[in-house]
Amino acid sequence: MIPDKEEDFVKNLTLSEEIKSSLQDFAEKLITTSFFQTFQQSRSSLTIDQEALELLQRWNEKQRELSEIASERDLREEDFLEVETIREEIFKNITLMNYFKAQDELVAFLKEVNRELSNVLGFDFALSAAQPDPEEETWE
Repeated sequence: MIPDKEEDFVKNLTLSEEIKSSLQDFAEKLITTSFFQTFQQSRSSLTIDQEALELLQRWNEKQRELSEIASERDLREEDFLEVETIREEIFKNITLMNYFKAQDELVAFLKEVNRELSNVLGFDFALSAAQPDPEEETWE
C-alpha cells in the first residue's frame, strides 16, 4: 500500500460495535487471569517501593553510561563493577524480583494467547499488529 493511502485508511477505520464488544469481553477475560492480576499487584508494589525504584533508576543510568563509554572506547572489566553491584542489589530486592517474575509470566501467557489467536486467524497476529504508533501509550 502507498503510505499516504494507508494512513488515510487507518484514520477512517472504525470497528463495528459487535467487534468492539467482543474485544471488550476478551480484554476483560485477560485482565481477570492470575497472570495479569499478579503483574498488576507487583507493579503497584513497585510504584510504592522507593528503594526498588531507585535501584532501577541507578541501573538505567549505569546502562546509559556504559553505552556512552562503549561508543568512545572498548569497555573494560572495571566499567562493569558498579553494574554488577547494582545487579546484585536488584536480585536481593523482593519487590523487583516479584515484578520481573510476574512480567515474565505475563509475557509468556500473552505469547500463548497470540499463538492461539494466530492459529485461528492463520497468520501471526502480534507480528502483523506490531507497527509502532508513536501516539500510543505502552503498558510499562
